[in-house]
Amino acid sequence: MSRRRSPNPTKAISITLPESLLRRLDNYLSYSSSRSAYIADALKKKLDEQKGFSFDDIETEALVRYLLERDIPNNIDTALRTYWSMITSSNLSEEP
Repeated sequence: MSRRRSPNPTKAISITLPESLLRRLDNYLSYSSSRSAYIADALKKKLDEQKGFSFDDIETEALVRYLLERDIPNNIDTALRTYWSMITSSNLSEEP
């Protein structure tokens, strides 16, 4: 009995990265994480960005953090900080 073939097989490639970038990547990843998987995911996300932008692809927490860091009217700022507090359960004075 033969092995099932992958519908999207992988292929080994060689790339050159600055040592500082490689150190940052190694420090970011856990011991059991895969560099290849991380780089493949980052590349896919970058290529998908070119297809079109969608807010659905961004996590709510990231959107709220982005808005809190912008200069926006007080009434909206207060609502965002309240929402931030709800999703992070943290002290608002410590957050953006």
